[in-house]
Amino acid sequence: MGAKDWRVVRELAEVVDLDWVMLACSLTVFHHPPEVVDLVASLHERGIGIINSAVFHAGFLTGGKFFDYRELRQEDPADRPFFAWREKFHALLPAARRPTCRCPVCALPCPLLGRRRGTQHQSSRASATEPDLANAEIPAAFWTAMRDARLISPSYPYLG
Repeated sequence: MGAKDWRVVRELAEVVDLDWVMLACSLTVFHHPPEVVDLVASLHERGIGIINSAVFHAGFLTGGKFFDYRELRQEDPADRPFFAWREKFHALLPAARRPTCRCPVCALPCPLLGRRRGTQHQSSRASATEPDLANAEIPAAFWTAMRDARLISPSYPYLG
């Protein structure tokens, strides 16, 4: 099953024996509420596969203009904190850059896929020359810098 509202996933997972769920609720390095992180951990512990379909926050984390289905504008005072966060995030990336650590990879640290009932989900590969993004190593120093810059919650559990 898939849903934009994580509460729907939680409610159905309590009454239906699921093989996998698709979360389209923007569980990202920018937005990772403890309730959603707890749900992901619970699903993972139960062997329910998890597909996080919004790891780039509608493309905003990689430089796009849209965030949660609306276009952000730098001239709008309400949108400025989003751009400021992204600027700090991108400024930290050079310290973490390796062939397998780029902005898209740094957006992925949570259980994306799981196994259940003998079915194994494989991570996708962009090409033979592109690294396996789901299994790329992200340096621990990057996550320390993210925490130090207050760009990510100190309690976020899926860090190096």
